Amino acid sequence: MRLPWQKTADRVPATPPTRMETARARARFLARIFPFIRTTRMREVAALGVVLLFIGFFWSTWVVYPLRLLVVFFHEISHGLAAIATGGEIVEIQITPDQGGLCTTTGGNRIVILMAGYLGSLFWGGALLVLSSWPRLEKNLAALLGILVVVVACMYIRPVQGYGFAFMFLTGVVITLCAIHLPPLMNGLLLKVVGLTSCCYALLDIRRDTLENPPLHSDAQQLAVLTGVPVWAWGLIWFAVAVPALYVFLRMATRRPGVRRHRINRGASPAPPPADRAPEVPQEKVQPE
Repeated sequence: MRLPWQKTADRVPATPPTRMETARARARFLARIFPFIRTTRMREVAALGVVLLFIGFFWSTWVVYPLRLLVVFFHEISHGLAAIATGGEIVEIQITPDQGGLCTTTGGNRIVILMAGYLGSLFWGGALLVLSSWPRLEKNLAALLGILVVVVACMYIRPVQGYGFAFMFLTGVVITLCAIHLPPLMNGLLLKVVGLTSCCYALLDIRRDTLENPPLHSDAQQLAVLTGVPVWAWGLIWFAVAVPALYVFLRMATRRPGVRRHRINRGASPAPPPADRAPEVPQEKVQPE
């Protein structure tokens, strides 16, 4: 007879899926969405293309507005990390409802700090794209992103009663809850949407601040004053770095993780099978007389 408290003890805990099983599940999911595409890699490319079209279609609406404000957060925290890396520190970060931001720092290399904003948001997005392509990392990566946003908001975003602090704190909480309650495929889709938005916004920000109508107090204008290099030249330099980096990120994000490629030399003849060994003849033991 089984006692009531023995019911849970006899249950075998479910083993988590391996990385290969998770990759196969994602491949089957993409095959159901894009049955007319043959290879898994091209299905990954098609999925990113659909996400990119979604972002572009709803770019000026409230649907993408939280993502654009999150990219502003990436831009400003990149300034702060550059200040810390060059010996300075962050004083405060401000984020306004009109997608504006300001990172106040002390010390550090000012040229490096100013350059880190545009390229930093690009590399934040690229890192999210690449890391979210690995199976069994989606939930942990989303939870880490949500906790990071909450911690940075509590430490640096001021004023506490302002719009920027409330928005970023709630955004971090929502991302953390998504990591806990959503399945890995949905978390991976969320990270890819955030990553692509960050990459696209970085390129648009570079074009707007350097080539179209540069604002008076933009990072590019301040760099031009410090270095004597014109604004349009900084724009070309950043584009020369950003476009190849985005291409590399997209290629890495559409690979098939967990699958090893083995090179096969078709011209070489197959190795001969090992020769059969002759049966060993037992030796007779000679007893001494």
